[in-house]
Amino acid sequence: MCAYHRFLRLWGIMNNAGCMQQILGPLEWQSAEDFKRVLTVNVVGHHNVTKTFLPLVKMTRGRLAFTSSAAGRLPEPLLTLYSASKHAIDGYVSCIRPDLKSFGISSHLIEPGVNKTPMLTQIYDGIASYEVPDDVAKEYSKEFLEKRKAHKSVYDEDVEKAGNMNDIQTLTIRLQEKLYRQNAIYVRAVLEEFASPNCNAVIDAFEHALFGRYPRARYSCLVIAKVVRVLPEYVIDYICNHRNGGKPQPRLIY
Repeated sequence: MCAYHRFLRLWGIMNNAGCMQQILGPLEWQSAEDFKRVLTVNVVGHHNVTKTFLPLVKMTRGRLAFTSSAAGRLPEPLLTLYSASKHAIDGYVSCIRPDLKSFGISSHLIEPGVNKTPMLTQIYDGIASYEVPDDVAKEYSKEFLEKRKAHKSVYDEDVEKAGNMNDIQTLTIRLQEKLYRQNAIYVRAVLEEFASPNCNAVIDAFEHALFGRYPRARYSCLVIAKVVRVLPEYVIDYICNHRNGGKPQPRLIY
């Protein structure tokens, strides 16, 4: 590669590769293999590309741009793997920024909001499929795994049928399952409501990061992500827990 250094010049790198987790659901539904896949694309892939072409960027004292996500700041329990990978790339860029500054290289993080892209289709497929491992699926009713919609009457019907401890156990499990399903439907509703077909804000952010006269270290394309950044952790946890229906009952009460 060194033989080409005198001829090649590279001003910037735009790391935009990304993938979504296969299943939109709670942590115990996620496989280690899927976690590795998400991290490989969303984090390790960015590192490999950056490290490979870094010598060329050093010669021009150029710029590096990385795609993160609002999920790197907005906690979403059903997107644990994806969100964790975006937190990782956030930390990665925060570390290399001062590290490469001495070489005249600036590093920039782009945080897109919710846009209607092929990745959004992956989220929809994850909501509809729920390929749950067998050892975990046995803890969830078949009805929950197969239904595509949440029915408000499920709670009232089950309360009426609950006459002994076995029924109470079934009721408790079904209530927890219902919360997961409702949360998934809520996420999809939010995505459909707020997902924008216009990606201009993201494109403009990348353009400014690579070619702007005074580029920013971080570009947040979703306003709420800026608000969450200044909220205390306990406030964020409370909001997420309240939206998910509160804490699940411990197994001991079954």
